[in-house]
Amino acid sequence: MKKKILFAIFAIAMLSQSMTVFAAPKKMPDGTMFDAAYYAATYPDVKAAFGNDEVMLYTHYALVGKAENRKPYATTTAT
Repeated sequence: MKKKILFAIFAIAMLSQSMTVFAAPKKMPDGTMFDAAYYAATYPDVKAAFGNDEVMLYTHYALVGKAENRKPYATTTAT
């Protein structure tokens, strides 16, 4: 029940701000770097539930994805 209430509060707060989807990570209001296009493409279960809605994708990441160790944006490693 607490998660649902927190999710609703967070979603309302995020929906009150104007956001557009970008193809590169951007700094979210809480300071987290997040790429909605990457997150949706990488996690089809999340995309099936939330589509390409940046607010909902970030809300999922903040409340669930982070705890599940999902990546918020693509990382590159030098070889």
